[in-house]
Formats: sequence, structure tokens, C-alpha cells
Amino acid sequence: MSNARNLARLLPNANGQLPDAAMSSGSVLQVVSRTFNSQVVTSSSAFIPSGCSLAITPTSPTSKIVCLFTGWGNVSGSGRHGIAAIHRNGSVNLNGPYGNNFYTDAGGYTEFPIALSAYDTPNTTNETTYEIYIRQDGVANFAFGGGNNRISTFTLMEIAA
Repeated sequence: MSNARNLARLLPNANGQLPDAAMSSGSVLQVVSRTFNSQVVTSSSAFIPSGCSLAITPTSPTSKIVCLFTGWGNVSGSGRHGIAAIHRNGSVNLNGPYGNNFYTDAGGYTEFPIALSAYDTPNTTNETTYEIYIRQDGVANFAFGGGNNRISTFTLMEIAA
């Protein structure tokens, strides 16, 4: 292929966008983000959906999805754990069976920031939903998400393979 033809593939279309095929590996193809201000409380020792979910439709089956969550949680009591994990389509736990563990050894009520991340290869161009699942470990309730005038943010980024 000539150099002119190679360069022409990198020109933007009529909408000023580069075609996906022209994006180099590691390029961000799309970003979806949502804020949440509600709080979910669980006493379950099994993962349950938090209601904090977001969907993305990959443009290529080889795309990677980066999932980022920042928010708040709290537990009461000493030696208690709140556990959160990102799940794909309600079944695939991207953070492993133990998720990300948030622990307090202080007595009483403890509030803490939560940061979760996951890197996924869903191998599809169908809409894919990611949701934060939560559980507690111990006897305390785990409160997750916004609440108390706190905002949580969930962001998905499609990355070119």
C-alpha cells in the first residue's frame, strides 16, 4: 500500500472523527460515566447487586474495557469488612471471589472512600453491563455508595486492542 493511501486512512470522516480502524492500540474509543447519590445497605454475606450499574457497547470484539469506580462506604463495629466487586452482566466477578476488601478495626461507625477498578475483555460487540456487587463479612452492615450528601462515580472506557 502506498504512503498516500496509509495517510488517507488517518484522515477524519465528514463528522471530524477518525474511523475506529485508524485508532492505534491503546486509544480510548469511548467513555461512559454516571454519578450515583443513593446508598445501599446490606447484611448479606453473599454478593448482591448494588444498583450501581453502567452499560457500554464495544465497537470491536477485541476491545478492552477499563472500569473505574470511586465512592463511599461505611461499617459499624470493630473488625468488620465491607466487600465490593465489579461484575460483568451479573455473572462474571472481575475482582475475584473476595472482591476488594474494606476493613475497619476501629470501634463504632467508620466511613471510608472506596476505589475499585477492573480491566476486562468481554469479546463482544453487544451491550455489556457492569455493576458493583457488595457484601459484608462479619456481623456488621455494609453501607455502600452515595448517601450523606456523598457522590459516587462509575466510569467505563473502551480501549482499542
